[in-house]
Amino acid sequence: MPGTNRPKSLAPFDPSYPKAKFRPIEGHNLNCKVYEAKKGIIRVYLFHQENTGRIIVTGGKKGNQKKDIKSIIKTIQDYYNEQGESYERKNN
Repeated sequence: MPGTNRPKSLAPFDPSYPKAKFRPIEGHNLNCKVYEAKKGIIRVYLFHQENTGRIIVTGGKKGNQKKDIKSIIKTIQDYYNEQGESYERKNN
């Protein structure tokens, strides 16, 4: 859509995006990158499955951030389990 602000790319995270609006979620053991986009009290959580182009999105409100982040992590784990893939980050 014309005039819509969209990330140019989800992977890798572009540090030029203002962290107050779009940031990576860290501190999980997932084999993918998870992001949070913010506008007012609305939060959108997403991850990008590399090599497939699939993007999974959930949303929530500012007051529920901790619960919503746990929920997106569980959703990602369930998604990878259904795909028969490991969601855990491999230690090198």
